[in-house]
Amino acid sequence: MWRCWRGERSCIRSRALLLACPNHRVRRTETEHLDEADLYDDVRPALTALRQAGVRVVIAGNQTARAGELLRDLDLPADVIATSGDWGVAKPRTEFFHRVLEIAQAPAERTFYVGDHPANDIGPASAAGLRTAHLRRGPWGHLWADQDAAAAADWRIDIAVLGR
Repeated sequence: MWRCWRGERSCIRSRALLLACPNHRVRRTETEHLDEADLYDDVRPALTALRQAGVRVVIAGNQTARAGELLRDLDLPADVIATSGDWGVAKPRTEFFHRVLEIAQAPAERTFYVGDHPANDIGPASAAGLRTAHLRRGPWGHLWADQDAAAAADWRIDIAVLGR
């Protein structure tokens, strides 16, 4: 995990994102850390509502195996939480999305993949046959929002969050 020297929560993101931020110097923390404060306030209610509606909720992304452990320790309302570190394959590789389909336990055309990065999420998920939504939230979601690849998503989700 990478943090800016200011320790701002909004800067607890990937190394590449922080290095692109001209307002912050970056240092490497020795251990990964993830807790409730790292979640957007609407994450639990949204996941809970999906599960109550009978939707199988799978959280999968490019993270370390340790990040997967930390996410599972948060006891999020999800059926499965898996990371590229768990699987040994990362987005945008097709194998990642095949693993998503395995744990989703649904055919591709009935699986809805939400992501913020057109090249890592929307394009490859769509190529694997999944339905897609571009999530315009956080730095990556806004940075790529106007690209054709993001516009190719089946849906666009735009969430304005103040204070994050």
